[in-house]
Amino acid sequence: MSDSPSPSLPSLPGRIVAVFVSPGRLFEQLREKPVWGTTMLLLVILNVIMMFLLPAELFEEQIRRSMADSGMGENEIAMAATVGRYAGIAMAGVMGAVGSFVVGTVLFFVFATLLGDNGRFRQYLSVVVHALVISSIGALIQVPLKRSAGDMELVLSLGTFAPFLEEGFVLSFLSAIGLFGIWCAMLMATGITRIQPTRSWGGAFSIVMVLYCVFALGAAGIASMVS
Repeated sequence: MSDSPSPSLPSLPGRIVAVFVSPGRLFEQLREKPVWGTTMLLLVILNVIMMFLLPAELFEEQIRRSMADSGMGENEIAMAATVGRYAGIAMAGVMGAVGSFVVGTVLFFVFATLLGDNGRFRQYLSVVVHALVISSIGALIQVPLKRSAGDMELVLSLGTFAPFLEEGFVLSFLSAIGLFGIWCAMLMATGITRIQPTRSWGGAFSIVMVLYCVFALGAAGIASMVS
């Protein structure tokens, strides 16, 4: 799990900058030395900070909406909001790590196992954790929007451009496809083509987006069931 920098690989700050300005070159370097440990730790920290910056009032309001018909008193709601907030902060950190492994495993299975690309799991995991830096930074950028709108579930997504749609499955599906998530998918496609140079970027991006849409369909289905 050690990922101390080598002469051919930038340090963690350098890699974060490279994700934005020269991802292709970065993923070529990561193909030779697929580090991931400290980058994954950074994802965990960024996710925890993002959740911590959301005001407690937003958690309380969400609890009030979900418990509207439960008959809970004010003290119980306040306690549930406090517990929910700290549980959410902890879960965000855990998901930063677990989510990276899940996405890395899916990409490895699809591209290396099913499609026969010459890649190791460590290489795919390295691509994923560096691409997800964009998603975590994007989540931080959206905190002021959540605070001003008073909605902790607000995200910049395809659903943002469809305000004419009524609440329902289609809007939930579009809302599950975040703009920063699409950016991540583009970066992952770039990384996949560096792992397997014979694979086209367009083909890799299409596959990653299909997987993303499958996830969005699942999220929309769950949202429809609980609404």
